[in-house]
Amino acid sequence: MVKDLAKVVAACPNYTDSDTHSTVKVTGASTTGLGDGAYTITLTDSAWESGTTLIATRVGTAVVIVLSTDGSDNGAASAKKLTQQIVASLKAQSNKAKQG
Repeated sequence: MVKDLAKVVAACPNYTDSDTHSTVKVTGASTTGLGDGAYTITLTDSAWESGTTLIATRVGTAVVIVLSTDGSDNGAASAKKLTQQIVASLKAQSNKAKQG
């Protein structure tokens, strides 16, 4: 999953926003500390008030995708916080299933 997202970002490092006719920059990076593998994609455009952050995370066979525009950091902190909460919940459920 992470490798595929990196390929998408590499193939499309920017695109034109059809509303503002400005250039959206697409950046991506592997993200550590979230699940069994994670990748973060950030979209920024000088015509926007704030950018957008997407974090895709795998926990076992589950895949979680969180998208945020909250805050002055392109939604990065909010996306990471929500992803951490979901990952913790999935891990807790997995541990219960193993014990049960």
